[in-house]
Amino acid sequence: MLFLLFFIPNGRVIDREEIIQLWMAEGFLVPSSRQRGREVLMEDIGNEYFNELLSDSLFRSAENKADLANIQKCKLNDLVHYVARTVAGNAGCSTLRVNEVVSFSEIRRLHLVFDEDMPRRFPEVGIYKDRLRSLVALEVGDCDKIQNVFPNRNLRVLYSSGSTIQKVPALFSKLRHLRYLNLSGCSNLDVLDDQSVKNLYNLQTLVLNRCTTLSELPEGIGSMRSSRHLDISYTGIKVLPMSVTSLQNLRTLDVSNCTTFEGLPENVGALKDLRSLNLSHTGIKILPTSVTSLQNLRALNVSNCTNIGSLKDLRSLDISHTKVSRLPDSISGLERLMTLRLHSCPNLEDLPKGIEALKCI
Repeated sequence: MLFLLFFIPNGRVIDREEIIQLWMAEGFLVPSSRQRGREVLMEDIGNEYFNELLSDSLFRSAENKADLANIQKCKLNDLVHYVARTVAGNAGCSTLRVNEVVSFSEIRRLHLVFDEDMPRRFPEVGIYKDRLRSLVALEVGDCDKIQNVFPNRNLRVLYSSGSTIQKVPALFSKLRHLRYLNLSGCSNLDVLDDQSVKNLYNLQTLVLNRCTTLSELPEGIGSMRSSRHLDISYTGIKVLPMSVTSLQNLRTLDVSNCTTFEGLPENVGALKDLRSLNLSHTGIKILPTSVTSLQNLRALNVSNCTNIGSLKDLRSLDISHTKVSRLPDSISGLERLMTLRLHSCPNLEDLPKGIEALKCI
């Protein structure tokens, strides 16, 4: 599994969630039923692997935290970085400049590197269009021939950050085996073609953070029934389409730092398996009451959400392991709140006025 990190430069900080999502897309994480007859999720298995790599010092923490489970950022140590790149070559992984790509016959996973002084374009795959499984191209910029990606019918991972594309072409619908799509930092992207996402039945992770021009998601996103992780942080999105509530497998939804974001769909409570909902630093003022139906929600970040008191039926609020610095005064309106968890909130300075009125705690 370490060889999947072959494209990461030595010394670069890597994110726990990103690594687990890539493992998942490659099929290395298989859900099991080994704990009391209940299914253990792929994400839980990935977290176990990640913690083991940390405990064995194969990963180095990039954070000053003692508890392994709380560490979200890490680095590869020098030896592991060397081994990962060495083993990667035997697993069909290659890091190549565009002019070095002659044949895809032996390549399964490609990290494409662009030279600063050379025209940027994606290489043609020719007769080897069914071989490639993963394509990583970081800081793509103004790159030509992006349509050359689409004949890769068996592509599972497409990590193409920092591109200047304005629209995701409808040809994306041909990538039906795609499980991980990262278009982060595509600041000119303002349209997701409805048809381009409708046929992405197997997509598990969609990352659109820092696509600052993007102002809406298409209704067709509701067809992505395998979606487990949706990151639209730092975008210009104002509302989510109603079809989002059809994503019954969704585990994490990150809308943080969408300063113009106005509200969640009224029936967001239909996302029964949602574990993490990040609404920090958004323009949202009121949470729909159906949020109280999110029984599997473990992390709710509502920093700068000034009216959570509208959740009259909320019985448990967990803001643990967040960077929340203050709680809104409207929390005193949560009349039925019985549990308030604030574990490991290092930035929390004090509790809001009126919290003593919560008699059920």
